[in-house]
Amino acid sequence: MREPDAIYHRWRLSAVAMKRIAYLTTWGEDNARAFRQFSGYDNNTPIIVTGNPRIDLLRPELREFYRPEAEALRERYGNFILINTNFSRSTTTIRRSAN
Repeated sequence: MREPDAIYHRWRLSAVAMKRIAYLTTWGEDNARAFRQFSGYDNNTPIIVTGNPRIDLLRPELREFYRPEAEALRERYGNFILINTNFSRSTTTIRRSAN
């Protein structure tokens, strides 16, 4: 889910940047449609729907990709719950203590 196209176009897309793109990859057909409808989109730029790599790694056939690293973490820390967030604005400002 994302903001409406008009807001997405105004806040996240740039006609200047779009002129420099050789290939455009998107998470899905909805994103591809939003790019095609952007006034700065050059119709000659190919759009390739690739999916979301963070979510696609949860698919059963791709779970083995990080199995060795996951097993090492379980061995070191025991059972844990990974909460995948997208709070980059706030988590990047947290400083580690000197401990």
